[in-house]
Amino acid sequence: MLGCESQLDSVKSLEEKLQHPGSRASALLRFRLLTDQGMEFQFFASISFHSKSGQIKDLDGVVEEVFKLLPRSPYGPNEKCTPMKLDPGFCACADQAELRNH
Repeated sequence: MLGCESQLDSVKSLEEKLQHPGSRASALLRFRLLTDQGMEFQFFASISFHSKSGQIKDLDGVVEEVFKLLPRSPYGPNEKCTPMKLDPGFCACADQAELRNH
């Protein structure tokens, strides 16, 4: 996992709404990840949070929806050796040294 982001207004709203035990709130977050093959992707997730004690350390989160999985890095290094109808982003055939240079 490379990162997790949300808009500042959403973060402030979560902090405010989750200050009380038993409170609930939702937010949209963007995640960035790196596969073993060197491809970077991003996706969005709608997550519902539940505060057990009113403190940030006692939150439970449930992913309600994941959408817009998009590549953030070039497919080029994996395209030449990817079998037909497979996603080059998850193909392990690219030269790892070549991927690090991109």
